[in-house]
Amino acid sequence: MFKLLNGLFYSEHFLSLDHDKILQEVVMAKLKDDVPGDLDNYSIYPKNHTFYEDSNMYEHTCDAVLGAIEKELVEVFGEEGLWETDKEDIWGHIIEPGGQTTIHNHSHGYIRDSVSLSFAYYCNHPKDSGNIIFQTQVNTNQYQAEVVPKKGMAIIFNSEIWHHTPVNCSKYTRVSISGNLVATKKMVEILQNDDDCLNPYWKYAGKNDV
Repeated sequence: MFKLLNGLFYSEHFLSLDHDKILQEVVMAKLKDDVPGDLDNYSIYPKNHTFYEDSNMYEHTCDAVLGAIEKELVEVFGEEGLWETDKEDIWGHIIEPGGQTTIHNHSHGYIRDSVSLSFAYYCNHPKDSGNIIFQTQVNTNQYQAEVVPKKGMAIIFNSEIWHHTPVNCSKYTRVSISGNLVATKKMVEILQNDDDCLNPYWKYAGKNDV
């Protein structure tokens, strides 16, 4: 489950979902631009903008993915009700051949001020379509760790970790879903009282500053 980066860990999980169905729903939400609500379609951004490949999500798609992620969180942390997600903070990611994702992290806005984790779930991952590369730094030394996703895999990681994907060199579109997880009040209290840093959260975070 846990895999070492450089002093930090991420975790790998395989979700029990109909991956092909989820993929189709993500793509259709992007093409039809019919997700209820007042969120702008990411297609308003120019093609050279990192948000261009993102997509809003149908509520039932969000529910299915978040339900599967919650099961994995219970497996990691041992109980329910420790993490929550705003449905506006989960999005599809559609990378066509020749496309890529520039380096970024998820620590922005309210996430920056919260105890948080992030995830990426791969509805598919054609060969040569771009792995995910995490970048960490110790003192002035930078390190990169390349992770090879598989269809149905979800990766949970520290929201502050910088990461990117290189060019999709395949002939196929790669589709994934990303989101952010914020600790509930109960989880924050657990961590504040975890003097020995035994909670699995510290594997992701690598520090005790809650």
